[in-house]
Amino acid sequence: MFKVKVPATSANMGPGFDCIGIALDLYNEVEVYESDKPLHFIWECEEEEVPEKENFIYTSMIDVFKEHDFPIPNVKVIARKCNIPMVRGLGSSSAAIVAGLTLAYALMGKDFDKDLLAYKAWVIEGHPDNVVPCFLGGMTISVMDEGKPYTTHVPIEDRVKFMAVIPPYKTETKQSREVLPKDYTRADCIQNVSRASMMINAFNLKDYHLLRTAFGDRIHQPYRLPLLKDATYVFELFKENGAIGEFMSGSGSTLMGVFLDDCQDRKLVIEEKLKAIDPLFRVELLNVDRTGVVLSKI
Repeated sequence: MFKVKVPATSANMGPGFDCIGIALDLYNEVEVYESDKPLHFIWECEEEEVPEKENFIYTSMIDVFKEHDFPIPNVKVIARKCNIPMVRGLGSSSAAIVAGLTLAYALMGKDFDKDLLAYKAWVIEGHPDNVVPCFLGGMTISVMDEGKPYTTHVPIEDRVKFMAVIPPYKTETKQSREVLPKDYTRADCIQNVSRASMMINAFNLKDYHLLRTAFGDRIHQPYRLPLLKDATYVFELFKENGAIGEFMSGSGSTLMGVFLDDCQDRKLVIEEKLKAIDPLFRVELLNVDRTGVVLSKI
């Protein structure tokens, strides 16, 4: 019947808290086939299986069918490829929501309207920085004004690479939000507005020497980075190996280094040093995904 391919995403990118994110070329794939039983889930991934009632693919599909008074179809949903690590700050929950919404609309025979579905996913997730780039691809800035969503894209050159260091431990989003203060000083707000503006212009003008300063943040990273025991060392490795900037991906635990051009050799150096600490460290060298979610018939 249908297959959906969804990209990983990295949210915030330093100062763009809850509004800026980017899609990357690391993918999950989910397939749906006719069955003799109502909607049920089959897990074929190496990652630990998520119970059906807690699986955002399943729950998103069920919610859509209920919203449209559409009878639950007799289908089996198969999680075929799960390359996006779970609860690591690379948008695994957003990818699941995007996959579920996309498949539900396909099964109902409705038009595949990415903008509409991105808004629905935004409402479910509560913030747009993962779900919007997951649907639309690229680097996005999203805002809500009087209930109306607005999104714009930031151009990124192909030569810009994102090196994701994925630690062998998770950071729960709930915990990482609880450590954030309820109020911020005017100076902190000004700092983030200025850095976010500079980051966007650095990408627009290809003025990459500005990025390390532009990735500076006072809203979330100072409070979340202490939860990651290896963060300081990883950031030092990025700098030593020629990164033009670095930031925490989402709420962690993944840490992101930004590089230019071919940096496979530096990836191997960083990977070797991290695996000497713990062989379960994972390092991925990623490009920008410019397409977002892809739906196809099978």
